[in-house]
Amino acid sequence: MLDVEEVTPEVKDPWGNVKAGAAAKTKINRKDFGLNWNMALEAGGFLVGDEAKIVIELEAVRDDPLREPGGPLREPQDRTPSGDAS
Repeated sequence: MLDVEEVTPEVKDPWGNVKAGAAAKTKINRKDFGLNWNMALEAGGFLVGDEAKIVIELEAVRDDPLREPGGPLREPQDRTPSGDAS
């Protein structure tokens, strides 16, 4: 199970880029993926633990294919198909 901890709203940075971010984490058991190797330690216990923690920190920038490099952002267009009354 992936636990999404935080999703940020879209914001504009000082250069006009629209950005959003998210953070998530989960744990997996390495043996579920066939990674069974291990080595016993002299002091007791094992060299490699069974649990692996995965942490994701994501930042995304919206791409505007019609925007000139360094140019201003365009306002979102109405994406309602023409002739659709809804």
